[in-house]
Amino acid sequence: MKPTARRSRGSSGASFASYRATSPGFRRKAMHSNGTNLLDYILSIKTDKGKTYTTPQYIDAQWIIDKLQFWGGLKNRWATTKGLYIRLLAKSLDPRYAGSIVDIMESVERQQD
Repeated sequence: MKPTARRSRGSSGASFASYRATSPGFRRKAMHSNGTNLLDYILSIKTDKGKTYTTPQYIDAQWIIDKLQFWGGLKNRWATTKGLYIRLLAKSLDPRYAGSIVDIMESVERQQD
Protein backbone atom coordinates (compact mmCIF):
# COMPACT_ATOMS: atom_id res chain seq x y z
CA MET A 1 0.00 0.00 0.00
CA LYS A 2 1.37 3.38 -1.01
CA PRO A 3 1.43 6.04 1.76
CA THR A 4 -0.54 9.20 1.09
CA ALA A 5 0.39 12.70 2.23
CA ARG A 6 -1.94 14.32 4.70
CA ARG A 7 -2.86 17.92 4.15
CA SER A 8 -3.32 20.11 7.16
CA ARG A 9 -6.44 22.19 7.19
CA GLY A 10 -6.92 25.61 8.70
CA SER A 11 -9.88 26.73 10.71
CA SER A 12 -11.90 27.22 7.54
CA GLY A 13 -11.39 23.60 6.54
CA ALA A 14 -9.71 24.49 3.22
CA SER A 15 -6.24 23.15 2.64
CA PHE A 16 -3.36 25.43 1.69
CA ALA A 17 -2.86 23.33 -1.44
CA SER A 18 -6.41 24.04 -2.59
CA TYR A 19 -5.92 27.76 -1.94
CA ARG A 20 -2.76 27.74 -4.03
CA ALA A 21 -4.54 25.93 -6.83
CA THR A 22 -7.35 28.50 -6.94
CA SER A 23 -5.37 31.71 -6.44
CA PRO A 24 -4.71 33.18 -9.91
CA GLY A 25 -1.90 35.42 -8.69
CA PHE A 26 -0.10 32.59 -6.94
CA ARG A 27 -0.62 30.23 -9.88
CA ARG A 28 0.67 32.79 -12.40
CA LYS A 29 3.80 33.56 -10.36
CA ALA A 30 4.48 29.88 -9.67
CA MET A 31 4.15 28.97 -13.34
CA HIS A 32 6.40 31.85 -14.38
CA SER A 33 9.23 31.10 -11.97
CA ASN A 34 8.75 27.48 -10.90
CA GLY A 35 8.64 28.86 -7.36
CA THR A 36 12.32 29.90 -7.29
CA ASN A 37 11.56 33.63 -7.37
CA LEU A 38 8.88 33.64 -4.71
CA LEU A 39 11.18 35.51 -2.33
CA ASP A 40 11.77 38.23 -4.94
CA TYR A 41 8.05 38.51 -5.56
CA ILE A 42 7.29 38.84 -1.83
CA LEU A 43 9.98 41.51 -1.40
CA SER A 44 8.46 43.46 -4.32
CA ILE A 45 4.91 43.54 -2.92
CA LYS A 46 3.63 46.97 -1.94
CA THR A 47 0.50 47.27 0.14
CA ASP A 48 -2.19 49.83 -0.53
CA LYS A 49 -0.50 52.00 2.12
CA GLY A 50 2.87 51.76 0.33
CA LYS A 51 4.44 49.44 2.88
CA THR A 52 6.72 46.56 1.86
CA TYR A 53 8.35 43.50 3.38
CA THR A 54 11.76 45.18 3.19
CA THR A 55 11.65 46.84 6.60
CA PRO A 56 13.96 45.68 9.43
CA GLN A 57 10.98 43.93 10.96
CA TYR A 58 11.14 41.41 8.08
CA ILE A 59 14.67 41.52 6.63
CA ASP A 60 18.04 42.70 7.93
CA ALA A 61 21.72 42.22 7.09
CA GLN A 62 22.14 39.04 9.12
CA TRP A 63 19.02 37.49 7.57
CA ILE A 64 20.49 38.19 4.11
CA ILE A 65 23.80 36.54 5.02
CA ASP A 66 22.06 33.51 6.54
CA LYS A 67 19.79 33.03 3.50
CA LEU A 68 22.05 34.15 0.64
CA GLN A 69 22.42 30.67 -0.87
CA PHE A 70 18.84 29.52 -0.26
CA TRP A 71 16.16 29.30 -2.96
CA GLY A 72 18.62 28.92 -5.83
CA GLY A 73 21.16 31.44 -4.58
CA LEU A 74 22.14 34.69 -6.22
CA LYS A 75 21.67 33.40 -9.76
CA ASN A 76 17.91 33.25 -9.11
CA ARG A 77 17.54 36.67 -7.48
CA TRP A 78 16.00 39.60 -9.33
CA ALA A 79 18.13 42.70 -9.85
CA THR A 80 15.87 44.61 -7.45
CA THR A 81 16.46 42.01 -4.73
CA LYS A 82 20.23 42.15 -5.29
CA GLY A 83 20.08 45.93 -4.98
CA LEU A 84 18.10 45.64 -1.75
CA TYR A 85 20.65 43.16 -0.40
CA ILE A 86 23.56 45.49 -1.23
CA ARG A 87 21.81 48.53 0.30
CA LEU A 88 20.99 46.72 3.54
CA LEU A 89 24.42 45.12 3.89
CA ALA A 90 26.24 48.41 3.16
CA LYS A 91 23.94 50.32 5.52
CA SER A 92 25.01 48.06 8.39
CA LEU A 93 28.61 49.36 8.07
CA ASP A 94 29.90 45.94 9.14
CA PRO A 95 33.17 45.07 7.35
CA ARG A 96 32.33 41.35 7.64
CA TYR A 97 29.70 41.83 4.93
CA ALA A 98 32.12 43.26 2.35
CA GLY A 99 32.78 39.86 0.75
CA SER A 100 29.07 39.18 0.38
CA ILE A 101 28.51 42.60 -1.19
CA VAL A 102 31.22 41.81 -3.76
CA ASP A 103 29.66 38.38 -4.42
CA ILE A 104 26.28 40.00 -5.06
CA MET A 105 27.81 42.61 -7.36
CA GLU A 106 29.69 39.94 -9.30
CA SER A 107 26.48 37.96 -9.76
CA VAL A 108 25.04 40.76 -11.91
CA GLU A 109 25.51 39.58 -15.49
CA ARG A 110 24.38 42.61 -17.47
CA GLN A 111 24.79 46.31 -16.94
CA GLN A 112 21.00 46.74 -17.19
CA ASP A 113 20.62 44.62 -14.03
